[in-house]
Amino acid sequence: MKHIAISHLLIGALALTVFGQQTARQSPDKTPSLAKCELGEGPPKPASPVKRIGGAKIPCDIRSWTGEWQTNYGVMKLHFDDEAFSGNYGPSAHAVRGRFDPKSPCVLQGRWQHANSQASGRFSFRITGPKRFTGNWSSGNADPDVAGSPWSGTRLLAPVVVLPKKITLTQLELEQAKHRARLKAQHQAEYRELLNAQFTEVAALRNKYVKQGDAQKAADAAHMLAELRRLTDFQPPKEKEKRFVEAIVEAKPATVDMMLLKPARLKESADKEQGRWARVPNELVGASIFATPPTGANGTADFKVTKGGQIYLALNYDYQGNGSGGWTEERWMPEDFMAAGWAQVRGAQMVAWNNRTYSIFTRKAEKGEQFRLRCNKYEPPYVILLDGGKAAKVEEN
Repeated sequence: MKHIAISHLLIGALALTVFGQQTARQSPDKTPSLAKCELGEGPPKPASPVKRIGGAKIPCDIRSWTGEWQTNYGVMKLHFDDEAFSGNYGPSAHAVRGRFDPKSPCVLQGRWQHANSQASGRFSFRITGPKRFTGNWSSGNADPDVAGSPWSGTRLLAPVVVLPKKITLTQLELEQAKHRARLKAQHQAEYRELLNAQFTEVAALRNKYVKQGDAQKAADAAHMLAELRRLTDFQPPKEKEKRFVEAIVEAKPATVDMMLLKPARLKESADKEQGRWARVPNELVGASIFATPPTGANGTADFKVTKGGQIYLALNYDYQGNGSGGWTEERWMPEDFMAAGWAQVRGAQMVAWNNRTYSIFTRKAEKGEQFRLRCNKYEPPYVILLDGGKAAKVEEN
């Protein structure tokens, strides 16, 4: 009898050693969901779909269990194959296994097995909060709820939705594609917002240097802007698509918040003394054009769209000076504008009294979009809004 008692003590001590291990965190397998129920007092028994804890309803199903848990014996990972579950805990990956009972989904019972010895036993867990379980473990076949020691845990990682048992490959492919699309859209939006904010900061600093007459710092800032623009969605792809439209159309105009350039009414003049433009397409006469002063923006059009709508641009590519100052790094050629969604209006041109010609491009812009555009050394792309001169009138007043 003394030998038997000593053997029992040794087995009990070995089991305690098993659970005393600490663990390194691992990525969980995530799985399905299904039945609902409630945790009753005492041994597992059929119950209603939810458990009430402190007056709050907490549903229980397979999703309540699957995933990673931080327990008092290390991190435990559980995953399910239909109603059968398996997993491990501790740095030595001691095993746990059992079978989920849909009649008592707030209770999970099974067996543990030491990875490096023959020690094993039973466990019984109960959901006691939205992300918490309490329970007990025991050695051998002893009932853990009667002769066990505490084993509790809190959730580390939420489970992934478990696949229905009869899901088809086509349905699975569709669900996975939807999930990827949601994550991609979320990250792209956050990334774009960050780049826009950084672009605005550097652009403001560059304009400050321009006003101060510090050409070197302004050139350095221009180089930073070129790199940021390369990272944004506005950067033309390698394969550039040619886009054209056949005519200037009266679509709802956008409104913009423009840096430096001021709006004026676009009109033809009899000579250069009376105005700048010798020839303007009839559809653009009376519109608002952001072109004052001609060189006040140092070759760039910086603006933010405050109301979505159509925008027109007048682009000049005549020679305006050599490549000093780094401006060529920011310049877009016509095909670059096309690749970024702008379309050239076939046959439409503006002509200035200095004999420079301007091609007309157009694009629909969304509210919140920010642009920093350049086509030449000194003259920026001139933004034109078919608003009947509304923006110009506001400026005049």
